[in-house]
Amino acid sequence: MSGAHPAADIDPARVDLMALSAGLGPAGVGEVVRLAATHGCGGIGVWPSLVPAVVAAVAAAGGSDGVGTPPTCAPVIGLPFGRNHSLLKATEARFAVEQGADRVEVVADWAAVAAGDTNAVLSEILTLREAVPPPVELALVLPARAVLEAVDADEEGSPEPGGMGQDGRLAQVCAKFAAACARGGVSEVVWWEGDLDAPRGLGPMEAQHAAEAALTAVSAMAGQLAQMGRAPYRGAIPQPGATSVGIKVTGDLRSVGEAGRLLAAGATRLGVANPAALLAGPGPEPGSPAGP
Repeated sequence: MSGAHPAADIDPARVDLMALSAGLGPAGVGEVVRLAATHGCGGIGVWPSLVPAVVAAVAAAGGSDGVGTPPTCAPVIGLPFGRNHSLLKATEARFAVEQGADRVEVVADWAAVAAGDTNAVLSEILTLREAVPPPVELALVLPARAVLEAVDADEEGSPEPGGMGQDGRLAQVCAKFAAACARGGVSEVVWWEGDLDAPRGLGPMEAQHAAEAALTAVSAMAGQLAQMGRAPYRGAIPQPGATSVGIKVTGDLRSVGEAGRLLAAGATRLGVANPAALLAGPGPEPGSPAGP
């Protein structure tokens, strides 16, 4: 992809509709499934308690809307900070799969990520994998703010502050986490930018920095996975049971150009609350006014 990255270049199967509004209940799931089907989204991210409703709604919709492959159901466990005990997250993941979830996304322990403790992250992955072994797809969510805290801590503890530069430290931290995920048998690493219920709410410069951080993170993780021979073939979404590790970016991606750059850098999947922003045409670039 190059240039403005037109919407036609973004495969809808790579886009997940993240339906994580606090007010969403079973009664609203049918509309969520309809919206995902309308845009051809590959998956639906939901609260774990809504898995049965999503599975039932997808089955009821069938191919009536002219949709080919139905969207997968991917509950997100451990929001917002991943501070639940690993055994509780593992139990919830197993229960979600038993209820029909196709894949599960689990938020890594914020404190472990912020401390740069990859051993603690790997330990949690192994606990999760005991509960949901392959070929079930397991994604580990790395909260962007926690990773950036790890970068800041690394800078403060470095004998040569500023020696690598912030981008270099961010790339190093992300590469370490990607390696831990690959070693633990994770199917996908998720760079989670933050609140999905509302726009970033950042000023132009802050929005630009957030977009640049995501691009740095994806590039670093993709590079590490490639070195380990675990990168997806030609950027394709890994199939269940595959040894390759995908990379997902979840957040307020309002620009087709931003999404295109992330995919070109190695992202295999995108998670957004409003898929129309990516699949219906170009939107504002990061750092530009969002409009009225």
